[in-house]
Amino acid sequence: MDRGGAGGYTIASFYFDETDVEVAGDTGVVHARYSQIASYDGRNLSAVFRLTDVWARRDGHWQVVARHSSILA
Repeated sequence: MDRGGAGGYTIASFYFDETDVEVAGDTGVVHARYSQIASYDGRNLSAVFRLTDVWARRDGHWQVVARHSSILA
């Protein structure tokens, strides 16, 4: 599955697991492990990450307002 991307960034495949969701009122925090097989202009960017997304409920809809990611060893 080629996800194609802007400026030569291509994700061949990706997977989320170990997902934990916490909701408090109109704010949600999602912690997940994310794996990708990807490249940028031919350079391998395949890795496993720990992601933290912060969501906010606005006008009845959820949207991501912040993301942090770290590459796992």
